[in-house]
This record gives sequence, C-alpha cells and structure tokens, in this order.
Amino acid sequence: LEAGERIADMLAVRDFTDGLFVVMGTRLGTIKKTELTAFSNPRAGGIIAMGIDEGDAVMAVQLSDGGSEIFIGTRQGKAIRFMGSDIREFQSRASTGVRGMTLKDGDEVISLSILHRSGATQD
Repeated sequence: LEAGERIADMLAVRDFTDGLFVVMGTRLGTIKKTELTAFSNPRAGGIIAMGIDEGDAVMAVQLSDGGSEIFIGTRQGKAIRFMGSDIREFQSRASTGVRGMTLKDGDEVISLSILHRSGATQD
C-alpha cells in the first residue's frame, strides 16, 4: 500500500466465475458493479478497483449475482433497498460508479449488504 492507503474490505475468491459481480460502495453513497472476471489478473503493485472522488472512501465490497437486492444504510438511520440489476455494469475498473443514495449533510453510509433470495445476507 502507498502512504495514506488502507484496506477497506476484502473478498476471498477461489474461482473468477462468469456471471458474478463485485459491488463496491463508498461512504458518500456511490455504488459500482463490475464483473468479477475483471479482477482475475492482479499485478504485483495491485490494481485500481474504483475511482474515488475527493473526500470519499470505499467502505464495503460484496460479491453478487448481479440481480440480488442491495441494501444501503446510513449513520443517521436512513436506508434504501433496490435491485442490483438496476445498477449498470462498469467495464472500466477506474470508473467511479453511480449515485446509490443521496445523503444529507453530515450523514455517511455505514452498511452495504447484498440480500440473497433466501433472505440471508452476505457479511
């Protein structure tokens, strides 16, 4: 890691299977969905997974089938739940993503979960 960088979250992946997606969320409500296979050839120095706006930070990374529901919760108790299929897939790892939730001043995202069809969540 370079100076000032830190690990936000980790995913243990055995197989880079087609049809699975990495869903990333930031503290300021940006969300990004990228196919898992885009991460199958990491470099020794690492790879960029998501572009981040000034003052923002990745807070969660989850694995999804792309169609499961996504739940986002904030420090001030706001929440949103939507279908993962509503988020377009980003081919470029360096892109920043889309607005997953609009926040009020002083609020921040503290939770991002993929809600699987069985009702269980992935931690």
